[in-house]
Amino acid sequence: MWELARGCPFKCAYCYESKGEKTVRMFPMERIKAELDFFAKKKIPQIFVLDPTYNANKKRAVELLRMIASKTPDTFYYFEARGEFIDRELAREFTKIPCALQIGLQSANEETLRLVNRPFDRKKFVRGISILNEEGVTFGLDLIFGLPGESFGSFRDGVDFAVSMLPNNLEIFCLSVLPGTNLFDRADELGLVYEDKPPYHVIKTKQFSVEDMERARRLAAACSYFYNAGRAVTWFNAVCRVLRMKPSKFFELLYQKQGALCEAVCSCECKHSDIEKIQLDFLRELFLERGLGKYFNVVEDVVKFYGAISRTTDSGKAETLSLNYDADYVASDYASDIRWFAENIKPQKCRIRTFINAGEADFRYIK
Repeated sequence: MWELARGCPFKCAYCYESKGEKTVRMFPMERIKAELDFFAKKKIPQIFVLDPTYNANKKRAVELLRMIASKTPDTFYYFEARGEFIDRELAREFTKIPCALQIGLQSANEETLRLVNRPFDRKKFVRGISILNEEGVTFGLDLIFGLPGESFGSFRDGVDFAVSMLPNNLEIFCLSVLPGTNLFDRADELGLVYEDKPPYHVIKTKQFSVEDMERARRLAAACSYFYNAGRAVTWFNAVCRVLRMKPSKFFELLYQKQGALCEAVCSCECKHSDIEKIQLDFLRELFLERGLGKYFNVVEDVVKFYGAISRTTDSGKAETLSLNYDADYVASDYASDIRWFAENIKPQKCRIRTFINAGEADFRYIK
């Protein structure tokens, strides 16, 4: 864990920084350079940058990324960033080092965000996240349930909005009313009922009943299992479109049918290949139930193809798999519209083998 500065320019009510001064004290560049040299000498594999908003000062953020690329090009970095502050130049600097960003959306309900003193510009946020996707930067989003002013319906809208942004992971967690924060001082005024011991989780609010909190927790578990652990970002929205189902509804239905598996996967380390088999079984059942079985062969190919590519990227190990359609089509943008693909591309069985090519996962056809 590495600090580059102290303080935060924002005053989000649920954070300890809400009581502090709205200033940031930057650590001297000489200190940062010396620490980077130390990391390089010790060959540190991963570093989590603790700054709550790494890109609060864009010029400095770009300068530091260039320094990181020069001194520790093989170290993987984790950053917390603000989506509205992303531009093309900054995104391209992120692509020059191994890294991932975590971005706090927290809610898509502007009234809720106003109540917790968190400014949100939806248009700028969408533009910044779109740039990250266009440049190929790995990023995740955070959502909080139990915030003041949020109903279960608006929370579900936030889940749907977040998934539409194509995050590599979507972390959904319960609000904690931490002693010492502005939110703690205003809890009664805002109608927050919460635990009196750590982790101080919200029990209910004026708009969010105890039952709603449990529904949100279950939805979060299903998302963590199917979307995050299942590495579904590449194909999940395409599946929801052909099913005519919103992501939040999909997660709720998944928990209804496979709640025990959702809880088990969230509490242990499971191999992705095992999760993939569960995903395909669930999707097959769902497509058949809805009379959409003719589209499942496309879904199966897309899930298997990107699963193998993902695992090869992680491990460097080759995998062999059989597909119903030509792999070049499965890997193309055509597969983003499953209905169109199934109705216009002729099946053509093939076998492929994944491998690492110039540092990235690729595939070749085999007989």
